Amino acid sequence: MELLNTLYELLHNSVKKYSNKIAFSMLGGEDVTYNEVGQRVKQVQDLLVGAGLKAGDKVAILSSSMPNWGISYFAIVTSGMVAVPIMPDFTGAEIDKLIEHSEAKALLVSDKLFTKISKETVAGLNIVIRTKNLSVISQKVEAEGSITIPKPEDLAVIIYTSGTTSTPKGVMLTHYNLASQINLLYNLYPIGPEDSMLSVLPMSHTYECSLGMLYVIATGASTTYLEKPPTPSVLLPALRKVRPTCFLIVPLIIEKVFNSQILAKFTANKFMATLYGVGFIRRFLHRLAGKKLIAAFGGRARLFIGGSKLDETVEQFLMDAKIPYAIGYGLTETAPLVAGQISPRVKLGSTGPAMGGVEVRLDDINPETGHGEIVVKTPCALQGYYKNEEATASVFTKDGWFRTGDLGYIDEEGFIFIKGRL
Repeated sequence: MELLNTLYELLHNSVKKYSNKIAFSMLGGEDVTYNEVGQRVKQVQDLLVGAGLKAGDKVAILSSSMPNWGISYFAIVTSGMVAVPIMPDFTGAEIDKLIEHSEAKALLVSDKLFTKISKETVAGLNIVIRTKNLSVISQKVEAEGSITIPKPEDLAVIIYTSGTTSTPKGVMLTHYNLASQINLLYNLYPIGPEDSMLSVLPMSHTYECSLGMLYVIATGASTTYLEKPPTPSVLLPALRKVRPTCFLIVPLIIEKVFNSQILAKFTANKFMATLYGVGFIRRFLHRLAGKKLIAAFGGRARLFIGGSKLDETVEQFLMDAKIPYAIGYGLTETAPLVAGQISPRVKLGSTGPAMGGVEVRLDDINPETGHGEIVVKTPCALQGYYKNEEATASVFTKDGWFRTGDLGYIDEEGFIFIKGRL
């Protein structure tokens, strides 16, 4: 894959290269080709420019997952504007505060989440666009704005990590930060145009946005979105229908499936529980259950990617069952991944070694435990927190490395083991 410098390059390369392939789908709804993504991006840009927006202006996205979420994001960042993705589970008051703090001039919003926002906030925006069909909900400003092709050092997004604190922390990431993340991912999790993903995490989450959308579009793969939250009753039929080859998942979902579908069955009565307690029988049962689980997930899954450390019992099950899995470690501030591992080259309880191009070290090591703070040097590290110099200063070491705030140790092969927060 060619190395990227901006998200503008990412989108334009892919639209040209994979034009008639499907990029985004809604389960039971529309399919959108790469070509159509390019057309809709232009449509959103025209609306923003017609409301007086120009490069550097902030545009908030508050929407459930759907093809137009990614289209809105690309429309903003490829025109030199700055996207402000907002988590759908923030309260109305938090959302109002973040829109105000980010100085967003426009908003792209889904119907249900629109009801969370105050009338005053809506009245202060140049334009509000409905993500469902890209129609205009309200427009207060009619003026001719402009767009510019972004440069690598230009700000691409501001991502708020929490909504409740008195001074919000908006992580500022440039085009170079995000493009570098995509470049690093090629070597960690190989995916390509033949792959299909099922999306279950909010797209405003950096992990889902970088790995589940930006990386997928860069590689020519396709993603399907769900109308409803991914409860087991929604998820299992969706998996059978979509039959994804790759699946980005939070460990909690794997743990729930394991505890309810597998562990519960193997320990349902005393006889089974006794058998399950015997090592080689347990491994055999795990192998059988693994085959069933892959079938339940549509039979094509070649990679489950978990966003953080797995419960060790669950990870042992994945190993025994020979279910192909990968784990990533990172933070919003690092766009997000700094380390990762992919089976069969995995170690139980580890998040894997640093990705190629990223350096990791331990600071302030405790002589008794050997644990220290994990600090990283990566091309994906944030520029700082938006309008919060104090927080920015506290998060970098004197020599410019990013402090993760995570405690852990690194073994002789470079594998990182997380042992809690500072």
